[in-house]
Amino acid sequence: MNNFNLHSYFKKQYLNESLEVNLKDLTFDMLIDTYPENYKNIHFSRMQPDGKKGNYYRDSVSLPNWDDSSTSIGDMSALETYKEKIIGRFGDVKILLKPESEDWFDKAEILNDKFQDTKDKIGKGKASSIKKDMERGWSID
Repeated sequence: MNNFNLHSYFKKQYLNESLEVNLKDLTFDMLIDTYPENYKNIHFSRMQPDGKKGNYYRDSVSLPNWDDSSTSIGDMSALETYKEKIIGRFGDVKILLKPESEDWFDKAEILNDKFQDTKDKIGKGKASSIKKDMERGWSID
């Protein structure tokens, strides 16, 4: 793995600090090690990209998408699909894993200007649409 210091990685895990890594270098084992409070509740098992059967975890961590949604990463297969989607659109971005975060939606962040700009534009579009609906008297209840 380029740009990945294994010693630094494990040191950060013991200190429960954030970890910045290139998305292409992120592995499912790294997620399990980074978020020790998660990945305990097995939901089902299925074939993984490495050709072996693996567990899908119900208590997974969610990683951010550019459309202000998120993707639950319950197994290696879900991670590889997520990586393909993000890298295919934005290239090999940096991702910041934040195990110390209390909020489920803030456990990871993509550190890429193009990604953030896209996410901001979509967010503004959603807000504009909601505002127009409210002006028409429509309720979001």
